[in-house]
Amino acid sequence: MSSILKVSSLSLLVATFAHAIATFDFKTTKHEKRSLVERGGVVYKVFEHAATEARIEFAVDFGICERTPRVKQYSGYVSVDEKLLMNGVPEYEALSYAWGSADEPSVVQVGTSEQALLPITRNLDIALRHLRHVKQSQMIWIDALCIDQASTDEKNHQVAAMGEIYSNAECVTIWLGTEQDRSDEAFDLIKHVADTIEVNYQMLTMTPSENCHELERHFANPRHVLPYQDGELDLVHQIYDRPYFKRVWIRQELALATRAVVRCGKKIIEFSDFRKAVTCFMIKSFKVNGLSDGLLAAFNKTRLQIYYMCTVVANCCTWKQLRLYLGDAQCQDPRDRIYAMLALLRDSERRLGFKPDYSTTTEDLYTDVARSVIIQNQSLGLLDSCDLTSRALNVPSWAPDWTSPPPLSTLNIQWSACAWITSEIRIVDNRRLRVAGIPVSPVKEIIAANLGLNSSTEEGCQSLVNILRRLKPTAEELSARCGTSRAWVQMLCSIIASFRYAESSRPPNPLLPRFEQFVDLVETICFTDITTTELRQRKDLRLNKILPIFRHAWLGFTFFKCYDAYIGLAFPGVQKGDLVSVLFNSQYPVLLRSCPGPLLDGPKAWEVVSVAMVADLMEGEAIYGCNALSHRQAVRCEKEVFDMSGLIDSQQLGMYNYETGELSQEPAEILEEMGIKVESYQDYPHRLEVLPETLRAAGVRMREFLLV
Repeated sequence: MSSILKVSSLSLLVATFAHAIATFDFKTTKHEKRSLVERGGVVYKVFEHAATEARIEFAVDFGICERTPRVKQYSGYVSVDEKLLMNGVPEYEALSYAWGSADEPSVVQVGTSEQALLPITRNLDIALRHLRHVKQSQMIWIDALCIDQASTDEKNHQVAAMGEIYSNAECVTIWLGTEQDRSDEAFDLIKHVADTIEVNYQMLTMTPSENCHELERHFANPRHVLPYQDGELDLVHQIYDRPYFKRVWIRQELALATRAVVRCGKKIIEFSDFRKAVTCFMIKSFKVNGLSDGLLAAFNKTRLQIYYMCTVVANCCTWKQLRLYLGDAQCQDPRDRIYAMLALLRDSERRLGFKPDYSTTTEDLYTDVARSVIIQNQSLGLLDSCDLTSRALNVPSWAPDWTSPPPLSTLNIQWSACAWITSEIRIVDNRRLRVAGIPVSPVKEIIAANLGLNSSTEEGCQSLVNILRRLKPTAEELSARCGTSRAWVQMLCSIIASFRYAESSRPPNPLLPRFEQFVDLVETICFTDITTTELRQRKDLRLNKILPIFRHAWLGFTFFKCYDAYIGLAFPGVQKGDLVSVLFNSQYPVLLRSCPGPLLDGPKAWEVVSVAMVADLMEGEAIYGCNALSHRQAVRCEKEVFDMSGLIDSQQLGMYNYETGELSQEPAEILEEMGIKVESYQDYPHRLEVLPETLRAAGVRMREFLLV
């Protein structure tokens, strides 16, 4: 057995709560009784509120020390209960760490009783030995020691109080592990970057810090690439790849901490500095040789996920964003993928009233959450997180499987496939929903979209040519959709370069290629016999600029073609015969799969395969008609020029009229311009009501779908 960490005499360090209430303040109450109680060789100082019977107990003169000759070093821990105001609790720290493997556990002995042994993981053992002070006691809240993991009732109460625990800690210590993989050098690099910049997280902008040297002001300029080369960014990647950042609970612990420090071995950096550097690494591009071969995809994935971890704040997250914020985080109990995020949800999202309950199953929890979110919000936004092929749990196809990691890349939303129209969503039973929508066209062909993120330019160019020429329309398809090759390419580029071209934002982003430059390249590939060698030599086609954009935009997706000549981009798993549909209450087109066998009690049942990007459907064309949008374009509006009162369902989107130069942020006005009467509209929570008979009169082919 490894050495025992023993509770030994020193200071008041352990606290437990009984009958805690939300408004009881032990520091200020005038109705407090004090007493001493001895249990199991441990003396507790008890504070009890006479009227409410709320109790707090502190162990007296106890700490944790290592049972080693001539060594006497101490630390300790404190436990609190749900919603208890912390004013009367002595100052304490909280530890944020990864539990690590349960193999070869260490042991903590509590109190004077030899029977009071608690197993802890080796990683926690190592953390305690690094963090304890030599000459003074500490009070540290540590989940493994403060929560009885075998008690469902205690876990329910303590987990519900985690937000309170971390927000009231004097400091949260983030333990990344011991020094290894040149982590000391990595911390020096991170601190250097942080010292050069200040970050406005709301506007997502950087400015040089007050003491930034003139020669290093480039760190704050997003147009300048990071200066690192010869694999120097490998150091940052090694830090990002630590087990700590794969733990689901750290999002809450980081977001709610009043102050936090990041510690790796003996190196310490303020979390506020660490977060600045993380943001810089996320915003700025870097040189190809800044990373060693084979690390590009992994680094791009981790820098995005860790950016979300480090910048998430309380009252900002939505259920719709949950899968994105979770990333590929790990936890021993999959229910914690919900419970760990509760304290970060917006107030409006918390009204569903979910609290930790470890007596319910994971499948029931996920289904209950999805059903409640869909019905309360009258939105199908959760379908963005549903992917039939990655589903491992027995949940309905319209409920996200939050145990599955998010896709390698995300689909860009452009406007709203359903023109922002909402329609009543009805619950049939625990696993079935009735929704309204428009059937569009079945899938007839699947085309792989892999450009090889780490392949050479030559290999990527050849893959690009092969894919685009497979997408090239027949004469019949060209006539059915667009009429001219240029118009067809413009239609295709609206999804394959979605919101990644200069004019896709207002004001335009000068760092990105213009839309017509994407069109020129794709048209040349599809409608000429140019070779890959000639293509790489044509500087005017900007292949070196556009190919990396396509590599990232298509990563993890597949193309499909429909019988009505529609072209789309979706998650893997789409099959021939899947139905492209536009469902009211969903911004994306949705791929549905017919369930086998007839149903006796209603319409045909459909499974949600995934959402998709489909050319000529992304901006409400199924409602407005394609010709009605000939002079309009959906854009993302930058915060510095955006009227924040004009948010559409909390999104910075608008419809830009490039003939008049006007920007519309009112979906109801656009529908009225198209001759479609709107009964009512409110921006938040989003509701836009149009009567079914009004839509049918406008030529919209509505029908009902039963989702299972």
